[in-house]
Amino acid sequence: MAQHPKIPNKEIKPFSCGLAILSVYDDGSVLSPEVLNLTEDDLVDKFAAGVSMVASLSVALSYPTLAAALHMFINTYKNVLAVAVFSIASVKKAVALASKEERTSLSASLTMTWDLVV
Repeated sequence: MAQHPKIPNKEIKPFSCGLAILSVYDDGSVLSPEVLNLTEDDLVDKFAAGVSMVASLSVALSYPTLAAALHMFINTYKNVLAVAVFSIASVKKAVALASKEERTSLSASLTMTWDLVV
């Protein structure tokens, strides 16, 4: 092993020194060191979680936002579909009451229609 000419041969071994970051101070805020290791995927995941929270809150409060619009349209469509299915059942019930021979099939069709609504 070659030694530097100005360092005498006294068994001096190289060493390294470093710092462990415990916290980061930035503009009055103390942050954990994990903040420095965020990737773009982490930021996208956090943004998506925030949008999901806004959509959930907006749907729960019936407050229209862009994030909740699709959910509100789908819920409204489900309600309209339920009313349509129930009104079809009401029409079938009225026809069955008018016709005595369909009374036996009425209970089966109402049960099937009720399962669709629920």
